Amino acid sequence: MKKLFYSIMAVVLVATMCIGFTSCSKDEKPEEVDRSFLIMKKWRYYRMTPCNYIEFKSNGTYIYETPNGIIEGNYRITETQNTKTGYYELFYEADTLAMAYKESDATLFKMLVSGSRDFDQLWVYYYRNELSYIQNSFQINVDIYANNELKEQQTYIQVTEWTLGCE
Repeated sequence: MKKLFYSIMAVVLVATMCIGFTSCSKDEKPEEVDRSFLIMKKWRYYRMTPCNYIEFKSNGTYIYETPNGIIEGNYRITETQNTKTGYYELFYEADTLAMAYKESDATLFKMLVSGSRDFDQLWVYYYRNELSYIQNSFQINVDIYANNELKEQQTYIQVTEWTLGCE
């Protein structure tokens, strides 16, 4: 009887240890999806003048075209996160120009850049502009930093047949 009791206890002990080892394993983090393809396009400055363009290429280079010249350099995305951003949309209401503020879910791409002596970081917020007159319009807000200090904020719309003709 003692032998049977110790045999059952040994089986229970081994089973408990096996269950304990498998339940204490590290949890696997889900793989982070690379969403950088969202901004790999040519974007036009939201206002008609000046006619600025910024283009992010998949090879890690960018072109920033302004009325004062062209800046070409490299970028490296250091952080990607889900966040919110806000934007203003102009529209006519009863023959009066009005403005609406809207907040939208966004993907923030923080990047270090080279090629300019005026800035060294870009924070790019990619989001859908739901008020836009162009259906399925996506925009980016670009925060331009130099030495961790915000220098300028610009809004760009995706270059399409609707947004060409700025030259």
